[in-house]
Amino acid sequence: MKRHIQHIARLLSVVLLWGVLTTQQAHAQTAPEAFDGLEDVVLAEIGGDTVAFVSSFGTDVTEISASSASNTGSTLYLGDVIDGDLDGTVFERLYIFIDPQYTTNTHDFSIANTALVFGDYDAARSVTGFTASQETYLSQVDLTWSEVSGADGYLIFRDDLAGPWPLAVLEGQQLTTYSDLGLDIYQNYTYFIIPYTLAGPDYYLGSHSTVTGKTRGFAFSATATSEATVAFSYDFDNHLLIGLDQQSAYVEVTDLTLGTVVYGDDLTLTDIAENALLFDYAADFRGVAETGVYGTSSLGSLDTWTMEVWVNPADSAEHNYLYDDGNIQVIITNSELLRVSVGNKTYATNGEHKISRDAWTHLALTYDGTDLIAYVNGSNAPLGLSWDNHMASNAVSGAGLADNPSWGQFNGGFFSSGDNLNGYFGMIRMWDRARTPDQVAQDYEDIYDAAVPGLLAQWTFGEESVALPDDIYGNILTLGTTDNNHPVRWSPAYQFVDANLQKSMEIWLEAPATDGMVRNYELTVYESGSGRVLSSGQDAVTFTHPGAP
Repeated sequence: MKRHIQHIARLLSVVLLWGVLTTQQAHAQTAPEAFDGLEDVVLAEIGGDTVAFVSSFGTDVTEISASSASNTGSTLYLGDVIDGDLDGTVFERLYIFIDPQYTTNTHDFSIANTALVFGDYDAARSVTGFTASQETYLSQVDLTWSEVSGADGYLIFRDDLAGPWPLAVLEGQQLTTYSDLGLDIYQNYTYFIIPYTLAGPDYYLGSHSTVTGKTRGFAFSATATSEATVAFSYDFDNHLLIGLDQQSAYVEVTDLTLGTVVYGDDLTLTDIAENALLFDYAADFRGVAETGVYGTSSLGSLDTWTMEVWVNPADSAEHNYLYDDGNIQVIITNSELLRVSVGNKTYATNGEHKISRDAWTHLALTYDGTDLIAYVNGSNAPLGLSWDNHMASNAVSGAGLADNPSWGQFNGGFFSSGDNLNGYFGMIRMWDRARTPDQVAQDYEDIYDAAVPGLLAQWTFGEESVALPDDIYGNILTLGTTDNNHPVRWSPAYQFVDANLQKSMEIWLEAPATDGMVRNYELTVYESGSGRVLSSGQDAVTFTHPGAP
């Protein structure tokens, strides 16, 4: 490609077409299962825009043409993607990535009316350490990889899915995990990942890396526990429920010998996860000393306020920063207490209101301009100045919040010898007023879905974005890291309960079995509502009675 067109966005008119320009010419671009060929074109939603990608993928393309023909030889024909749309989908930009080692000529694209952006296909920029879980889950494959320096994000494809859309588009260099949910049991799935950057002037597309993961099947067993009873056990994975319409499954055991159903039960995610489902995802904050994952927000300075968080701190021998704006600093101590510094004065809860490690806790602080009050799981948690004289309410001056605080990391507050938060945020909610004790107690287990007087922002973490808009008003919580060994990650709420469960039950027979009798049983798991079979397994039971004649 000539250097004067590398990395330059040429604003040309284009209405993107998927299909054949004329009946006399061959179909050029196709919908790929993996974006790895000259014929492929991919659509993606990036930065709020619909864009398209084409690439030479290291082939010796020396010419780019605005006409339509089969992409063979050294010419890349783009007629199919600059003169129409794809089922009514209009593209804002078309990115064209060519290997820079080849000198490339471009033909006249004056018929176009949207941006064409030229960049490099760089085979050397590929994901390393790409791994997939192997028979870890019934219906999920977890992907992990090492971040690619300078990448804007990653395109992920799965080989059983036709294009033009990728399985996932992850925006952010530090996003290095992805969980593919709702998969079939005991199946292989092959994935392709490609790094990209659309931040000029160095636009590039990397080469793809491939990995295959596998889901596992149910284990089912039936055992005679007496001449009249049978015990059944089976493994279950609550991840399976996430992809179901009603997040519910029906489990049924059939006596195949008699042709009768002997057991039935519903399994719901709510039954399994309980309060873990208050929010669907959590942000994973990790770090060392005062570095690691952090969040920043800008809601202005607040003279009166309420701060609420759902937090799940990991085991730590150090004090962990929860919030720090330079004036107000909130810490979870290594003895599982809540510590609040206002300027150089420090208040702390007592041992009656501990913040348990590896468990979800709701914390709230309110300030009405005069009194500072703390709450743990909706209940008042008395604060004591200098760890003593604990009171339900403390008269404090100058406890207003400053703008641009840090969540989970040190930001100039009084105490400077703690660690970055090691744990999870499930929710952050901010108010411009002090909520009453009754309001805190009544609402701490609720997630709002509409504007409420005084509410400034409510961040849950269902959207995997490092520029996270709050659920109601769109205020941004910016997530980042100061230590690339601890990237920004997300975890589903159900991860915080046992994923793999072993269920068991026992039934009575209609009459005692004779010695040596064989019964065949089948376990079937259905999707509630649709009745779709999710898994099945069989086992045989032989009844033996020692000493029987």
